[in-house]
Amino acid sequence: MLALCLTLAAAAEIDILQHPTILEMLRVNNFLRRSVGKREHQLSRELTNAAQDHARFMARSSLLSHYANGNPNYRAAKYDYVGSVRENIACGLDTPQGCFYLWHASKAHWAAICSNAQDVGFGVAENSAGRKYWCALYGYPGNQILNYRHVPEKRRRRKR
Repeated sequence: MLALCLTLAAAAEIDILQHPTILEMLRVNNFLRRSVGKREHQLSRELTNAAQDHARFMARSSLLSHYANGNPNYRAAKYDYVGSVRENIACGLDTPQGCFYLWHASKAHWAAICSNAQDVGFGVAENSAGRKYWCALYGYPGNQILNYRHVPEKRRRRKR
């Protein structure tokens, strides 16, 4: 089990975007998206590096948290992703299929999977007790935080 963490740690040498676990997560993610008529996500190196970093942090600290290691947007920017992100995390599951089964059953996690995000990145790491920690980052390229086109105009208040 510890081999998974070591294998993914060595993925920097073999290209993390080609790691079998990362590719399986992408396959399951895109299978679920196609099942509801959504287009496939593209694997992002920046988001995958950020997700892998957070999975390692959670495994080392044995802490499942969106914010203990900085917020998801901060972590994505740290790895040079330009845009905003949504994040799914999980722990204690042995396979990508189990992880996505759990996320599929949760409305908020399922919404991230089926979102209009264009990019995706995945990470997984195992702690010394053999517990796996999973992270998925769903990315919206560009400066989405400051893009207010989708927000309706405010009503003007009448002066009294």
